[in-house]
Amino acid sequence: MWKRAFAIHPLLFAALPALFVYAYNIGEISPEALLAPLSVCVGATSIAYIFLSIFIRDNDRVALLLTLFLIFFFSYGSIYPLLKASPLGAAMTRFDPRPGIILLATWALIFIIDAFLIMKIRESLKKATAVLNAVSAVLVLAAALGIGFYDITRAVSQPKIASHDKMDERKGYTEFKPPDIYYIIVDAYARGDILKKVYDYDNSAFLSSLEKKGFYVAGDSASNYARTSLSLSSSLNMDYLDKIITNLNAESKDIGPLKNLIKHSRVFRFLRRQGYKIAAFSSGCFDTEIDNADIYMRPGWEPDEFQNTLISLTPLPVIFDFIGIYDQFDAHRGRILFILNNLAKVKDTTSPLFVFAHIYAPHPPFVFDRNGKPIKLEPVFQVHDGDWLVRDGRLTRQEYIKHYVDQLVFISKKLDKTLSVILSRPGTPPIIVVQSDHGPRSGLHWESPMETDFAECMSILNAYHLPDGGDALLYEDISPVNTFRTIFNYYFGTEYPILEDRSFLSTARYPYKFIEVTEMLRK
Repeated sequence: MWKRAFAIHPLLFAALPALFVYAYNIGEISPEALLAPLSVCVGATSIAYIFLSIFIRDNDRVALLLTLFLIFFFSYGSIYPLLKASPLGAAMTRFDPRPGIILLATWALIFIIDAFLIMKIRESLKKATAVLNAVSAVLVLAAALGIGFYDITRAVSQPKIASHDKMDERKGYTEFKPPDIYYIIVDAYARGDILKKVYDYDNSAFLSSLEKKGFYVAGDSASNYARTSLSLSSSLNMDYLDKIITNLNAESKDIGPLKNLIKHSRVFRFLRRQGYKIAAFSSGCFDTEIDNADIYMRPGWEPDEFQNTLISLTPLPVIFDFIGIYDQFDAHRGRILFILNNLAKVKDTTSPLFVFAHIYAPHPPFVFDRNGKPIKLEPVFQVHDGDWLVRDGRLTRQEYIKHYVDQLVFISKKLDKTLSVILSRPGTPPIIVVQSDHGPRSGLHWESPMETDFAECMSILNAYHLPDGGDALLYEDISPVNTFRTIFNYYFGTEYPILEDRSFLSTARYPYKFIEVTEMLRK
């Protein structure tokens, strides 16, 4: 009965890591994100299968070797934290690379021994092939069914997005040459008073420089939400999410609608009707990849969040670090620098531009010191913050604070120079908004939100360059939900009512279970 079993288990095992990571984070990751990792993993395994079959004339043996390799390769990232927590890892400094090298050498030795034994087995491996085929098929089917069931459920209960197009008409409009608009999101950039109080850092030099350039810095601004996808869905659609998503399910974990709200936002639609083109930089964050922009800029291929998670399951980061070649930290650093170095170079001579740039800093990971030199605090690349980063075996809160301030200092210097170049151009002065999506969050408790330092989590940098008197409509505690209502009312003659400025916290697990903290921020 075993003669008919063709060894497909390596291809199925190659697909499992991407499927499992996607299923575990379902609702957090766009379905299209699966395509590239699945293609690479299955494609590379197929090539290895064909290549090894040339030298080893036994497909069952080749398949078993490949499956064994895949298990070792993708289990590395799960075993590594255990080694770091062991007495051996505890005896070394936190950033010592030796635990990773020791585990890699151990894994390689065990694999070589197992591979040697597999090659020495004289019996047929048809039975092993049939068993592994069945096991891998069941695992893939289980993951696929879970994903499929979730997608069907999501399709049935798809949130309804309120239409505002009829409200987005200009009234009392006076002809003028439309200015370019820059919407620059500096992720997790703290408000000045929070930097002084919590981080013991005086940011007045940067804020004064902004004011000298003509910026209005809102000194008491807070984000409307404590998460990037929530915050930008709100600001780019000029409303609170319970008004935009009319059948919002508080139990839902699906952030797919938020990505669509950002990618096809009300602000983008309105400006396109006014003759604007949308220019966007690749951010490395799924939620804010505006790859349907008229001008989409990226520094060549760089791994996205999903791909970085998969890479972190493997020994590749340790290997790259050991031999000193380009790694995930370099890629992240390069993407940030690409945006800062090219923001002032975006041009279109035929149409006014709306330039969207989400800079994933000073948010962790901390990859710059205050002079812009590269740093690497952890062996595995992750974008965690709050108590997912401030914990035993990772960073202390004081380390978080130090490296956050260092990265903020460097980002501020680079951004200040970039803004100077943009404002030095001849012609119609641009509208520029430099805004954070949420606060720095060293005091955030992801699963216990009421233990969070609300002020530190929600207080944000919010600065506006609104030429020709546009800043007359601004006020100290303006929040992002009113940013484009204010801008469009002044420059395009719309009549949007200014909403009450409110702030909501939610957990990582349930992004739509909003806890209003507005009054707590005002104490």
